[in-house]
Amino acid sequence: MNAHKERKILISLLKARDKKPMPVSLRFLINLAIWLGIVFGTYLYIKTFGKPTTQELIMYACFWITGIVMGIISLCDVSRKQWPAIQPHINYEAIEKRISELGT
Repeated sequence: MNAHKERKILISLLKARDKKPMPVSLRFLINLAIWLGIVFGTYLYIKTFGKPTTQELIMYACFWITGIVMGIISLCDVSRKQWPAIQPHINYEAIEKRISELGT
């Protein structure tokens, strides 16, 4: 691994130390609102304009991509929930020392 990538990873680890996870209820409400918006929008579009065309199928593909992104975000939230169990075992002084070594 080159020094730039290592430094970037270590800096993100230090930033994660102070980051608080989003509450589960808020994440659930955001996901629910997005999915309901997508379903309602799709329903209205099909009801108004009828059978889907190529453009509409592309739009549906974008919705699927949105769902995949939401899944990845949820996966990151699960990782943050596990963070408190791992955090005490991380030596932040050694990370800061390594970052200063890489910075020079």
